[in-house]
Amino acid sequence: DGPVQIRQGATQDRIISVHDPEIRHGRKSASKLFSGHKLSSVVDVDTGLILAVDIIAGNAPDNEGALDLVNKASSNAGLPVSKAIGDCAYGDGATRQAFHDAGIPLSAKVPSPPASDPFHKGRFILDLTNMIAACPAGQSTTDHDYGWHRHGATTRFVFPADVCQACPSREPCLRSADGKRQRGRTIQLHPQEELLQQARQAQSQPTFRED
Repeated sequence: DGPVQIRQGATQDRIISVHDPEIRHGRKSASKLFSGHKLSSVVDVDTGLILAVDIIAGNAPDNEGALDLVNKASSNAGLPVSKAIGDCAYGDGATRQAFHDAGIPLSAKVPSPPASDPFHKGRFILDLTNMIAACPAGQSTTDHDYGWHRHGATTRFVFPADVCQACPSREPCLRSADGKRQRGRTIQLHPQEELLQQARQAQSQPTFRED
């Protein structure tokens, strides 16, 4: 009953083949698509020996089941894992937390801020010990409260509105955040912000370049 609307597009988890209903559309880049599955593998970096493999859906994130696969590799080899190394697909906060809780060091790059956004959160200096945030324009604040993050309520740094309104970088900075022109800039911390900050510092060390 009532009007029917047809919109372009399809659901993310759509079935694309009646012959193999488990395959999904995946993406290697913004322009390169594929249909099928992904192969996850754990390889010993010294010998090249494949220690564990798994098949995940083509539209699944690369880091799906990463810790379980590493634990499987450890069991297959009969040896503990001294370090896990992955690309930036494994550098998110949740994956870092899982490996941290399991006692396995994880070496993976934290994605860099986009070059087109000079006031991205990643360009702010966040001192989580003394609870100070400094912006790219040289202003700093110790004011903080709690705000809603997609993963839950977390601490949020708040820059005074009068400071931001007088700043010559006001427009691009506030537009980078949420476009609310009459407020000061806010910086929402990630639930695993401390682990992400530690990872960013580790990226400047020679051991990370070796990884």
